[in-house]
Amino acid sequence: MIPTVLAATPGAAGLRTGTGCASFHHGEILQGVFLDGAGRRCAGLVTLPMAEPGSRAEFTRRPGTAPAALTVVPAGRTKAARAAALAVAECARWAGEPPCGGELRLTGDVPVGLGMGSSTSDVIATVRAVADAYGRRLAPATVARLAVRAERACDPLMLDGRPVLFAQREGRVLEVLGPALPALVVVGCALGGGTPVDTLSLPVREAGDADVRAWERLRALLR
Repeated sequence: MIPTVLAATPGAAGLRTGTGCASFHHGEILQGVFLDGAGRRCAGLVTLPMAEPGSRAEFTRRPGTAPAALTVVPAGRTKAARAAALAVAECARWAGEPPCGGELRLTGDVPVGLGMGSSTSDVIATVRAVADAYGRRLAPATVARLAVRAERACDPLMLDGRPVLFAQREGRVLEVLGPALPALVVVGCALGGGTPVDTLSLPVREAGDADVRAWERLRALLR
């Protein structure tokens, strides 16, 4: 089980630092369009999580500064930056304080842009670090809601490896498939020289009735 947060530490001049981490994944076992409990079509996926921690985040909040005064190291992690701002707003409301700025530092060795959940891992680690800086531990459903707002869609890494059919654009569990996946040996290879893929730029085909029926059969087989 991946530890979600570590102890927050107070710093000088009222600064408080929190830490968090999140695992990554090796793509999806199943992805498609499924029917939810109300019979509504819903995009969903079953992630193949990896056991090792992927991203680690450290967030130092600076009370009294503007929320926009937020720095991220390394620069360019825009989804993590959005997640930090959303998490600060969430936790500040709970604490009865105005939102503030701070510094977010990310480390990890998850390959970027290869479909292994680098952005989701960053986002979840960030949300956990911000919550830790406020002395909180957010529920997985709250982490999922903030993650979807930060990056439009996310994998269920906040559930720490439970096999679920997850609505990645809504941040909710459609079905719990069991307590754990069986032990697996996974072999992967990076094609195209490991060049990152911009998945948001790829075309999306509308699912027909036959597609949904096929995905529901696969869901039953996986279950």
